[in-house]
Amino acid sequence: MTDLIGARWPITIGMLLLAAACWSFSILGVDGTFLEMLPGMLIGGVGMGLAMGPMTTAALDTFPVDRAGVASGRGDHLAAGRRLSRRRAN
Repeated sequence: MTDLIGARWPITIGMLLLAAACWSFSILGVDGTFLEMLPGMLIGGVGMGLAMGPMTTAALDTFPVDRAGVASGRGDHLAAGRRLSRRRAN
């Protein structure tokens, strides 16, 4: 999709959807039910799907082709560190 229309619009729309999801969570009360949270979760999931793929592609496109594997590995390394830090905190 980013080859056809570029990364800017999917990232922008995805981030706006994530902001809408955050707003929908902010108006919930403490006693909010799952069904009240469901629209925000669905909107946030679509927003994340729209934003993160093109964002990763845009970031990797800034590297020369012979260094793309290094850039991708660095992203995987950071993601693994985040997963490990969450496990230790629990």
